[in-house]
Amino acid sequence: MKTPKRTEYLVNYLSKNILSSKSTIAPTLLRGPEGCGKSWITSGLFALLEKEPAVIPVWVPYRLSGKNLVPSIVKAVEKKEQQLLSEGISISDVKKRKVVLFVERIDQLFNLTGKEKNMVLPRRAKGRGASYITQIHHASELRSFLIEKRERVSIVCTSEADTRFMDDPDFPFFNFFTAIDVKPLSPDESRDFLISKFGDSEKALNTFRLLETFAVHATDVLTEGLISYINLLSAAILEVSEFEKKTKVDSKLIDQTLISYFNKISPSMDSKVLGLSYLEKSLIDEIIRLPYQFRVRDFSLSEKGVSKVILNLRQKGILEPATPNSNLYYKMSSSIFRAWLRHKVYRKSDEVFK
Repeated sequence: MKTPKRTEYLVNYLSKNILSSKSTIAPTLLRGPEGCGKSWITSGLFALLEKEPAVIPVWVPYRLSGKNLVPSIVKAVEKKEQQLLSEGISISDVKKRKVVLFVERIDQLFNLTGKEKNMVLPRRAKGRGASYITQIHHASELRSFLIEKRERVSIVCTSEADTRFMDDPDFPFFNFFTAIDVKPLSPDESRDFLISKFGDSEKALNTFRLLETFAVHATDVLTEGLISYINLLSAAILEVSEFEKKTKVDSKLIDQTLISYFNKISPSMDSKVLGLSYLEKSLIDEIIRLPYQFRVRDFSLSEKGVSKVILNLRQKGILEPATPNSNLYYKMSSSIFRAWLRHKVYRKSDEVFK
């Protein structure tokens, strides 16, 4: 499977640090928006370390709670050690090997952050039925375990970009992790990565080039440089190019490509809509018919009513000021979400990018 050059670089960088270190590396946190490639990095690093005789990589399955996490980790390490012993490796050699734990979405695991932007850290964990104090206790258990075993055990975690729990002295992971920011690909990187996935398909490449006539940075608008969305867009282009009988690449092929792509991303987009109130949905319905940037007075509701709904949508990460430190013009935070909504309304390829 093809991976962006930046992803390959981070995998190699981390593996060299782990293998060259005489002891263990500092607890490492990969942070970035959902879909930016954090899982690609951890999966690639895990696969690389599995081939190394000096390391025991342990993948901790995704969990909905931090309860009994440490005992589960201990069992997983022991199981790996038993596998090595069964292969004839001496116990002394096994115990000399460094252990690297992989834990995804540590912020979700312990409910360390609020879901909405600008939201204060919760006094009570949401969605799991566990109290704030209990979740913090579980996080403290993991920290204590890692400190106690630091001569042999290190950890690589992932988290969304909001890592205020690293800066709050009341949280167990205050100043604990070395953070590495995993950013979305640039427009040029996104385009190059997308094209690399077409292989020898000339028709897929021509379909993509026609798509760019609707918008120069069509890839960036539709994916925001997020690897997961680039993969879905490339899959849509390849599928339509392969199964469409006609050989001519025209606007109808682009229509089919966008239908396929937006169908693929509908589950994640629908989840955004489900979290909106009736008034918020009504305002969004007006927003997608407006230019890319808009003002409060552009709406049919009163300015006071619109301002309140806009504030709610900003807290939910749906809207943001069009320019920093200005509340005169606003825009939708996600170009993907806006394009998906406009396609639902207009069903025309050229309207998606307006």
